[in-house]
Amino acid sequence: EIVPREELNRTVVIAFSWLGVIAVGALVTGAFTSLPAFSVISGMVSAVGNMGPSFIPRQGFTGISPVIKVFYILGMVAGRLEILPILLIFSRRVWR
Repeated sequence: EIVPREELNRTVVIAFSWLGVIAVGALVTGAFTSLPAFSVISGMVSAVGNMGPSFIPRQGFTGISPVIKVFYILGMVAGRLEILPILLIFSRRVWR
């Protein structure tokens, strides 16, 4: 069975939105912490996916600034509520 183009487009948008949220969170986390790149990326994937494993050392979370913890919290909320409704908040079309 051939998948309709519209469904394929929706799937691609969701996948790239998910990856975009992970990328932004990982870049911000990596810029403001001394954690290795693998730990930063796995931490954001774990936060957005609401699952483990996270390869951040145990002592790593105690040394992370509150601002970075807020980014992890926002990633968790975006992953839990679905990413597209969260991103729609920032769309001008929604507010008109």
